[in-house]
Amino acid sequence: MSIEAHIEQHLGLSIINKQSVSTGLFSAYQVTLSDGNTVFIKHQSNPNQQLINEGRELTLLGKTIHTPTVLSSCEHCLILEWVDIKHNSNMQSQMGLALAELHKNTSDYFGFEFDNKIGKTPQI
Repeated sequence: MSIEAHIEQHLGLSIINKQSVSTGLFSAYQVTLSDGNTVFIKHQSNPNQQLINEGRELTLLGKTIHTPTVLSSCEHCLILEWVDIKHNSNMQSQMGLALAELHKNTSDYFGFEFDNKIGKTPQI
């Protein structure tokens, strides 16, 4: 299914402009939608659970640190809010504090609810 079809199916919108921002394991795009909003889309041709899991991970991480809002995810496509990255002098310090806060979370068990990957590396 095309990116255009995914946008129509999941968001009920059409694409005004699409610009490639990265290629690799996935194709990534900055997309302007018919409602005027801009989104980030990761797309893969072969269906699998990885983008669904990435959406779940971002939603969970977002409870502790700022992450892009997940608008939709499926076996082919992950649609996120577009975040303009503006560097400031204390950005790295802020990220370090947020990462430390994230690692304060504890659990009675080891592992995660589902298997995930960092790039091609399974985190089982």
